[in-house]
Amino acid sequence: MMGGDPGNVRHLPMPAPTEPDDGEAAKRPLSAALALALTTYSAEELEASGRPHPHAFMGGEAGLFPISEVSVVASPGREGKTYSLVAIAAAYVRGETLAGLDPMPKRTAVIYSAEDDRAQYARKLGALKWMLGDTTNSIEWWKRILVPDLEDSGIREWRELVRVSALTRRPEKSQAVAAIINALAPRMDDEVAPGLLIFETASTLSDAEEDNTGLKVLVSALKDIAKALGIAVVLVHHTSQAGASNLATLNPTTADIRGGTALTANARQCLMLVNLGSEDDPFPDSDARTVLRKMWAPLERRRLSMLICLDSSKSLPPRPIAFAWESTPKHGPALKPIGAPQHLIGASWRKVRAMIDGKRADARADAKATEVAAKVQNVVEAVRRLQDAGTPASAKAVSAACSRTKEWALPYLQNAVEQGLLTTSTERLPHTRSDTTIYRAANWANGAM
Repeated sequence: MMGGDPGNVRHLPMPAPTEPDDGEAAKRPLSAALALALTTYSAEELEASGRPHPHAFMGGEAGLFPISEVSVVASPGREGKTYSLVAIAAAYVRGETLAGLDPMPKRTAVIYSAEDDRAQYARKLGALKWMLGDTTNSIEWWKRILVPDLEDSGIREWRELVRVSALTRRPEKSQAVAAIINALAPRMDDEVAPGLLIFETASTLSDAEEDNTGLKVLVSALKDIAKALGIAVVLVHHTSQAGASNLATLNPTTADIRGGTALTANARQCLMLVNLGSEDDPFPDSDARTVLRKMWAPLERRRLSMLICLDSSKSLPPRPIAFAWESTPKHGPALKPIGAPQHLIGASWRKVRAMIDGKRADARADAKATEVAAKVQNVVEAVRRLQDAGTPASAKAVSAACSRTKEWALPYLQNAVEQGLLTTSTERLPHTRSDTTIYRAANWANGAM
């Protein structure tokens, strides 16, 4: 309708929205189900809300690996992610405390990996078994860590959680997601039930790119598994090349985890494993990793690694967890959790990080003071050489004697005077129009030192 009085325009009634008729919706339409869900909180719900969200490891309001959620543990390549997760899984099934956090009792851990095969995990467990022995725990704990053989002919072809659709060429969940749920569901009522499920990225993606699209589908698949089973799911992943620049200052963030924001934004806990070096293969003294290693274990010569929580939304962040690398006779290395020193017990990563910054600032100040002291000593020696040669030791002359620009020596000469190492007098030198400050060694008299 063109022109006319807008008040006379007729508004036709909109048709009522329809819901898909898929059988189940016909029996209980979405609108009816939603109406039933619009209820007030009960006293029981409010009482239950006082309990923290359950985690694989818990201590008060802090937790490690939330139940029914996805956590990400990342690090650069070849830094020991798998070794650290095996050590954590061993502590979990053995019922041992980590950084003040207690594990859920009587649980099994499952590791879904195509990056390291079943035989390689047997080697890692063999190393831990040798290192731990049976003196503190009588159970055969290694039987509580389950590692399916993904090279088996019935699994290998469909082991990835995300595959690229042949039809749409887009990443989608594979049948492995339902298979994992169906395989583990009957075990969830066991006396020693699965409680921790660890995936490696190489086991979850086929030729799907590690971009936001592929990782969004991946985290959705992992969440499906976590919620269906009521289990803590952990994804072992990699950091970006750009993130390596933050390690020397120990200032990592979730942005350093590879693959965009789809993964970290949908995970409920993000952690990073950091190599702190060893006595035989250290980082530079000024590197924050060296500072932390010496803070945590000043007498430890072995390589140390530390698990740091970057983000946690279902609990307070867990405290840093340190591991020492130990060699075993037949099975290669194993990681052993080591406790915090007395002054760091109970300290959060934020507090530890502030202490590292403080120590690095003190070290820089000490280095600066040492550098200044050396330069003061240089100018004092230059003054003495000029005096021995019968040459007036002006700031310009001292700078030249030290092979520096003409004003370089002045602040160090003044520092030496303040310390009583030099004395001054004012003289009119030949070919000058004004008085010049001349420096002399405080203990120099008549040419004698």
